[in-house]
Amino acid sequence: MKYYGLVLMGLLCFLAGFSQNSAVKPALENARMLMQQGDYDGAAAALQQVRQQAPLDLDLLKNLSYVYYLQRDFARSIETGKAAVATDSADQQTFQILG
Repeated sequence: MKYYGLVLMGLLCFLAGFSQNSAVKPALENARMLMQQGDYDGAAAALQQVRQQAPLDLDLLKNLSYVYYLQRDFARSIETGKAAVATDSADQQTFQILG
């Protein structure tokens, strides 16, 4: 009985993480498209909206930090970069963003 409960709990955690990523991925693609077009305000707005749903998503935080950098809002860029570094999934690129 414990085994089935453990499997069910693992499956629910996996599905919760998957649904969160499925909401973030299209927003990231949209924000990257807006950045390429030079619409940094639109990209920041799109990323901020999704950040409310997934505040600890590493790719989201890295892209948001980069958009703030492109907008020359260095204080917000550093603040967002520090939030990205504080996540458990921070990688080498995350630390490089902060310099």
